[in-house]
Amino acid sequence: AVTYDHPFPAGMETSGGLDALRFATGAEDLPDDLDGEWLPSPQPPLPEPTSQPIPQSAADLGIINLELVTEPLTVPLDTDLGHFYFAAKAIGTFEEKLVRTSVSCILNAAECPAEAIPGYPTPGWSALSWSPDGKLAAFNDINHNRLYTYDPSSGAWQVAAENFFATQSMLYWSPDTNWLLATLQEDANTSLVTILRPDGSEQRRLAPDLGGTQSPIGWLDANTVLFLRWRDVPKGQVSQHEAAVLYQVDINDGQLNPLNLPYSGRPAIHPLYNTLAISNSADEQLYVMDTLGGSVQALGQTGWDPVWSPSGVWLATVHVQDGIYQVLVMYPDGSSPQIIFEWPTSLVLTWTPDSQHLLIEAGPRLEDPGARLFLAPLNFTAQGASTSGAREI
Repeated sequence: AVTYDHPFPAGMETSGGLDALRFATGAEDLPDDLDGEWLPSPQPPLPEPTSQPIPQSAADLGIINLELVTEPLTVPLDTDLGHFYFAAKAIGTFEEKLVRTSVSCILNAAECPAEAIPGYPTPGWSALSWSPDGKLAAFNDINHNRLYTYDPSSGAWQVAAENFFATQSMLYWSPDTNWLLATLQEDANTSLVTILRPDGSEQRRLAPDLGGTQSPIGWLDANTVLFLRWRDVPKGQVSQHEAAVLYQVDINDGQLNPLNLPYSGRPAIHPLYNTLAISNSADEQLYVMDTLGGSVQALGQTGWDPVWSPSGVWLATVHVQDGIYQVLVMYPDGSSPQIIFEWPTSLVLTWTPDSQHLLIEAGPRLEDPGARLFLAPLNFTAQGASTSGAREI
């Protein structure tokens, strides 16, 4: 698992993400002469929460001058852009460590030393979940049912909650950093979406009467949580399976709003708009859906686990062609799809917050039992994305 310890700039917070990879940074950490290169400018303003059409292209998101090619950033080795955090272990051993390495070093394709982080709790391959301001990370120790927080400034690990029976490893910070979102086991057949303060206090179940298995998707805003709910048939019982339904819930008054999700799959929340990307698990067709108006649009592309770029202009996904896993990058309407990476086994994706690099975790191959991590710098034009080649980091 990979995480990154710098805050997102205002208006570029993520909701949810992938368990394997997390990444965040902030413009305030850059030299003045690099500011405009690292983050797209101008940034699209956060919209008011009113119904609006699904963004069709970069132009709909307020991005101008599409003919301008943007190039990946290179920075001096001594520029402080924070650290990547890796949970890793040597092949053939059971010893797992949390290590970090300099982002500036990685962007320069240099040989980068790794620093072991002391005090790492008993390994569980859970990702560190960073607060939007980058000041605190949350860690779910699923082996011992504990919630930890980690302060990178002091290096201190604190137990925030005991008897923390989370049924999913990932935790989700609210945009205002006031809450963590998890799903906690109630009984053998029930897991409920729950919010709690980062210090473990004031735990609150959001939809206890709904029951079933509840799986968090993320935050639509500081007051609204999105989650899936379904009910499996317990072994030995005669009852009807209840298919997954997507809900949004207000954390203040508990008001539930079921969304008419016409396809089964796990949606990804757009970073700026009330829009979801989803892959239909039946045929892997990609769709986008407006959570306010309910409109659904087919993208004409296949893939799974779609990931929005922080700028909201690009959508990345993985699909299989002739047995080869391919990374596809496209506009929000599915246009200008470009293949930027291929691999013989499974892939996991996340964007860097400048929306100009993709981190790609490549699964083990027969001849190479270890997972590998690649960084793909991207160039963009109105015709789509391209790369000069992904390199291993």
